[in-house]
Amino acid sequence: PEDFESSIIRWLEKLREKNGHHQRVIALDGKALRGFSWKVGEQKLHILNAWDCTEQKFAGQLSIDSKTNEISAAPKLLKKLHLEKTVITVDAMMTQTEIAAAIIDQGGEYFMALKGNQGGLFEDVQLYFSDVELGMSSWRTLEKNRGKVEVRKGTKAKASWIEQKKK
Repeated sequence: PEDFESSIIRWLEKLREKNGHHQRVIALDGKALRGFSWKVGEQKLHILNAWDCTEQKFAGQLSIDSKTNEISAAPKLLKKLHLEKTVITVDAMMTQTEIAAAIIDQGGEYFMALKGNQGGLFEDVQLYFSDVELGMSSWRTLEKNRGKVEVRKGTKAKASWIEQKKK
């Protein structure tokens, strides 16, 4: 199965290059398979998915023992992918230095969610981005989805101000 998956990933990479798509976004996300009797030990089967948001295609996946193993599985899945000119997005659970390093080592970039689980860094970032300043770019989207209004805001700035930037 791993050889077959590697062949599919290589084939999809060639298709992407042939179609002239150079920049892309891949979303990494873990999911528990529900409604299946498959289990690993006594736990439901979890899969870490890599979805190519640019091409709207499968990019890769990895079976994992449990939800907590997404963090250790992500670098393994990332090594299977070609990450040059690619932005990887992850949720707050996978906002980890090891995952960021794996992405950077392969020539990719990342967009990571930051929540309270990152302690003082979360508070520092929240304070820094409370006002948009010169040199920052900012955008906002507004969307009604599943009966709720969702507002998404993004601001881009250099991270030189972060004391822990090397991490």
